[in-house]
Amino acid sequence: MVDQIASKKYDHTVQCKREKDKMDVHFSHHCGENIDLSEEKQKASWNHKYSGGIAFSSQPLRQNTKLKLDLTGTGHAYVGIIKRDPASVTNMRTALVSDIVVATEVKVHKRLGAVNIISDTKDGRNCISFESYNGTKAIDINSEVWLFLYIKFGDMIAVLHSETIQDRCFHHVTGCNIRCLDEDRRSVKLLVENPAAVCCLNKKLKPGHSVTFQTKAITENRNKPSRCHIKLGIINLDPSELKSRDPESFLVDSKIACPTRWNIVQIFLKENIDGELKLYFTHTGELYFSHDSGIEGTHKCHLNDTSSGISIILDLFRAEASVSDYHHEESGEFEEKDYDYVRPEVEISETIKKKLQISDKQHEKERSSRDRLSEDSGYLEMEDVSDNHKTLSPNCKISPRLTRCGMYRKTHSSSNVQECK
Repeated sequence: MVDQIASKKYDHTVQCKREKDKMDVHFSHHCGENIDLSEEKQKASWNHKYSGGIAFSSQPLRQNTKLKLDLTGTGHAYVGIIKRDPASVTNMRTALVSDIVVATEVKVHKRLGAVNIISDTKDGRNCISFESYNGTKAIDINSEVWLFLYIKFGDMIAVLHSETIQDRCFHHVTGCNIRCLDEDRRSVKLLVENPAAVCCLNKKLKPGHSVTFQTKAITENRNKPSRCHIKLGIINLDPSELKSRDPESFLVDSKIACPTRWNIVQIFLKENIDGELKLYFTHTGELYFSHDSGIEGTHKCHLNDTSSGISIILDLFRAEASVSDYHHEESGEFEEKDYDYVRPEVEISETIKKKLQISDKQHEKERSSRDRLSEDSGYLEMEDVSDNHKTLSPNCKISPRLTRCGMYRKTHSSSNVQECK
């Protein structure tokens, strides 16, 4: 009875500690401008605000002329007019709000989305008609106007066609996130397809620590978007250092000559986004990841120094992620004989298990040479420890509880040897 009460008290203490750890670990306020954080910063969501993908026609649209804008690939764009010379635009964001008239919205996914622009006179009024799969919209004009294109996101390529040579190219003034694909300036696309959409944990994931995310796609009209992803990345810089060295990833308007990029560990696409994503960082410098979709693996962190931990980065596109669990052991809570880290109880494949076993053996060899120099009076080394204690059971289910593997200690109330759980 006493043991049961003590066990329940211990479980309650561990649970309270895990809840505190979870609240202490959240997404950093250093995140991309196209990311929204919840009030408590436990959830990060992709929310497009600005891409910098703005382009204009090089010449004003003249009467009785026809242009065609071909949009191919996958992406989302707005097409319309601007009522001032693009050369006079000094702030693209301001112009996007005050000087632009949107005529049509074009969404394409691996197909052609064409917009025909016809300048004409109807009932004594000058107007420009925009014809697309969304229908036809006419805009009355009483002064010079230029064609306006705004690519929100995607690998969409825009190509301008005209019967006259001078009308076939885009203006030299563009947004900060767009580039021309040819010398004639007839085709343009985004430099970064999904700009400023990164988020980071506020604390580094240190060796022996694990974190769990709930990930999902952001639905549109109750349906999954045609294209979405979550990129998992790592770097040994903390969020503030990363933002100072690579502001281009956080603010669309920022320009930097040599941006710092993180290492991409895994990309979760549309069919593999929804579910639970577990990460565990080993003392041997490997990041183990496992997702409910069945994707799992290990990534060797070839960084300068991993002893202080690694920053976890998520690049979101039409997706969101929430911190659901975080766990680590206090340094003075336990001391180990065989291993000095904890590992999450997860179901892993034989291939991944063998990799982890190899890492365990290398780590154990390094530890054993150091352990001979010190005494460990509080622990007993068991000669009959089976391999199952040192590896993960292939039949165990994903669980938020962490357990120490291959390690025994004495309790204060009894001289019996007990397995630490």
